[in-house]
Amino acid sequence: MDNIKKVIGQRINAALAMRDIKQKILAKEIGVQDNAISYFVKGARTPNTEQIIKIAKYLNVSADYLLGLADVQTLDIDTKAICERTGLPEAAHDVLFGKKTQDGLEFLFGEDGMEIVGMLLTHPKFGFFINYMIGVSYNIADTRLMYNGLDDGIVGDAKKWENSVMRAEQNDKQKIESAIIEKYGDDDNIADILLKYVISPKNLVVAKKHNSMKMAEEMLDDVIAGMGKKIADREVEYEKEGDT
Repeated sequence: MDNIKKVIGQRINAALAMRDIKQKILAKEIGVQDNAISYFVKGARTPNTEQIIKIAKYLNVSADYLLGLADVQTLDIDTKAICERTGLPEAAHDVLFGKKTQDGLEFLFGEDGMEIVGMLLTHPKFGFFINYMIGVSYNIADTRLMYNGLDDGIVGDAKKWENSVMRAEQNDKQKIESAIIEKYGDDDNIADILLKYVISPKNLVVAKKHNSMKMAEEMLDDVIAGMGKKIADREVEYEKEGDT
């Protein structure tokens, strides 16, 4: 029960924040004391069925969202279906389909913008690019998890050595390895962690990052060239239609 209270409170708070609505305004709209919403948001109390319905209606979200039964706020059936099917956040859906603007992304709202997105998604290198990005993320996360439990001084040394490894030549990497052993060799556990996660995986992360950026550039070049050709062909067709 406490977990449900917490979920409902988090969902109400998220919906309020997204719409920039104050708690006291919501309280007035649903007919409760100002501090009642604070109790709901903190998970100290649970709104009753009637209050859930009123909150959902005023904030324009589904009751399922407030109850933690759905992760999408919208009441729009099509939007909800697309988000649930694709896993896209609702905000991403709104940008792609023109319901929400972002600086520099207005072009996505037209047919050309969606065609570019489609060309990227169907590009033969797109899957490899995503896998590389996931690999980089997991390596970084793995490294950070291994540092959990080590004191700040050791982690500080590790991060400095990581940065050095990224820039170093092979002989310099051997110097870093020697420095680790010299400073932490008395504690095999710490030395092993640092040797494993400072020297080896960082090189893999850098390589994967380089490859993923290279793939991204190649995909963008292909898509820009392909889109340029389509636009040019379309302009030719318009001119032909104008001549007839």
